[in-house]
Amino acid sequence: MASSSSDNDKNDPWSWSEKQFQNLKSEHDRFFQHLKQKIKRVEKQSDIDDTREAQNPFAAFKRFVDANIESLSSSFNVKSGWKKEMERREAEELDISYRWTGSLEHPDDIERDMAKLTEYDRAAALESLDWILTAAEERNLTVPQHKKDALWHDPDSQWGYLDLLGFQAEGRDSVTGKILESLGTQPRWLSVDWFKRSSYSPVRLEAYSELNGSGHRWRAAFEDLLCASLDKPMRSDGDALSHPVGMRTPFGRPQSIYHGPGLDWMLSLLCRGILPGFYPRAFNGSIGSVTRYSLHANQGIPFLFPHECANWQIRGKLPSDPGAAQDMADLLKSIATRATSDRATSDRKVASALEKAGITVEQDLYDALHARIDANEHYTLAREDVPVAQTQTVPGRSGSDLGMVEGEDGRGNAFACAATAEEVEDLMAARRQISEATDRWVPTGDRELDSWDAQDLLRDALDLEDAETATKLINTWQSKYGDVEQMLGLWLVYNFKNGRIIDGEDRLRGPLAEALRQSDLPNNDALKQCAFLERLDHESLEDRRKRRELYQRVYELLPGIPLGNFDFGAFMPISKLGDYVESLEQQLQSLQLSDKAATTADNVSAGKEKEATSAPLKTDTPLKKPDILSALTTTLTTRLPDGTVTTKVVLKQRFTDGREETTESLHTTNENVEQQQQHGQEEQPKKKGWFWT
Repeated sequence: MASSSSDNDKNDPWSWSEKQFQNLKSEHDRFFQHLKQKIKRVEKQSDIDDTREAQNPFAAFKRFVDANIESLSSSFNVKSGWKKEMERREAEELDISYRWTGSLEHPDDIERDMAKLTEYDRAAALESLDWILTAAEERNLTVPQHKKDALWHDPDSQWGYLDLLGFQAEGRDSVTGKILESLGTQPRWLSVDWFKRSSYSPVRLEAYSELNGSGHRWRAAFEDLLCASLDKPMRSDGDALSHPVGMRTPFGRPQSIYHGPGLDWMLSLLCRGILPGFYPRAFNGSIGSVTRYSLHANQGIPFLFPHECANWQIRGKLPSDPGAAQDMADLLKSIATRATSDRATSDRKVASALEKAGITVEQDLYDALHARIDANEHYTLAREDVPVAQTQTVPGRSGSDLGMVEGEDGRGNAFACAATAEEVEDLMAARRQISEATDRWVPTGDRELDSWDAQDLLRDALDLEDAETATKLINTWQSKYGDVEQMLGLWLVYNFKNGRIIDGEDRLRGPLAEALRQSDLPNNDALKQCAFLERLDHESLEDRRKRRELYQRVYELLPGIPLGNFDFGAFMPISKLGDYVESLEQQLQSLQLSDKAATTADNVSAGKEKEATSAPLKTDTPLKKPDILSALTTTLTTRLPDGTVTTKVVLKQRFTDGREETTESLHTTNENVEQQQQHGQEEQPKKKGWFWT
């Protein structure tokens, strides 16, 4: 037994010998002996310090400062880092809100507007939510339920791998950054907060200039990934052509799906059936679903009641999990977010903060269509070169009875289709017939009765892709009754605004958009804005880049002018917009030259007066000039029979303080005198020299 015990001790790596135990005990005794000696030295030094302190009253103060100076300096550093971090977080919050809503209002103002919603507004948003859920369900009836569940379900972790992925930006303070980051968790995968704030959301990826300006392509790529996960065909290219523009009801405005705010794009995923529903919390619980809507948001708004969720769950639109109620509340808040506000907002403060941060997005291009001023005069001049949907018959090849019907639709896309001569003739005859019927139709004054006749004529015109006849119908109705929504029919208006394409009706959207663009509807009409946004959205990347460069040149020429005062530029073709900017540059240059000459004359006279008086003059401190709200340049050229040419340039400016200034400059030249002088110089005798006689 003894031998076996010794063998076990040898084989056991953790067995201790008596010698090892004694060594450990001696080290332990030595350590405590050293500690006792150190305590005695400290007590002795303390007695000496007390004696000195009695002799020197500042000794205690010095010892206090020496003992705490390190902690004080550390506190200053932490406070400075915390302030820097909070400023960074606030700038980031403004950027997130701007990219999400497309509004320059402060996030807190948006939250306060949401808290003031009436029961009627809430009911309208609830109806829109019900429609979105129905559309998502109908478009995914063929997708197996287990694939839908797999899109949201994460079996490996209750939090989900994507929830646990953190993102630390370069240059962030390592201490304060981690402290603030630990205050919240990553948003739940595919929740509203994930689309809005996650560093992996396409809306946030568009903000990074280091990604080679990928822009809206992140959205299209993400849509393809969602479709692939559900075993559906990837259709981002087709969606970009079929319905790139929509309007969120009831509080939205016309927006581009791939270039507009992230909020409208997220809701379009449900409308188009790319997302099969919206229940990110229904599977893995609500842990980790911290929602942060604004800097100081009030989250006590009862947006969704239990009986409303129960109604959806009974109808099979929602899972029975309690987390689905929070998902629907978040979605309803997004729908109830207003695109614009009627009250005075803090947009100037937010705009300056974004400009200071160097934030520029393609949304600026589309915001020009939602201007706050009327620009009908510029719009009338700009619409001359708007492309019109048209067709022409091209003879077929020799020995063939087929011809080609070629043309360009309202979006600028070329098309061609083969047709026999009889088919082309029938098409033209049908168009003539519907055009003549439209000319004969006169509204009777009975709005309900006239709407039925107008809808029949409009349907025939759109079926024949006759945008010109549809435009005449829209103008006739608008001149009689004002709005055209009843004439178009609620089905067509709703689908057109929301970018919803019904089978068999995708053909109608192109000619309808072109008819609305050519119509006499006011610029701020939602249907007309949708039509122009659609054309603008189909511009090539090169044309869009040129348009942005021309916009930037205008802002440099006229600093202080808001974006909305240049809204007519969105309606202009690229060539005409370039001519307008060049003309503006020439006019401003001539004004600057005349102002410079006048300033020089004033300086000369002031110099003479200063020489005449020896007493120094006290100059007033110049006041800062208010920003310019709008500027209008008018040029008038008059040519008289005697060859005198008079050019009058008038610059009218309106400032933020309500003042208006008008500057006039007059330039007079005589062409006959200049020609005589040139002729007289040519007739002067030449000097003789050694080489010529």
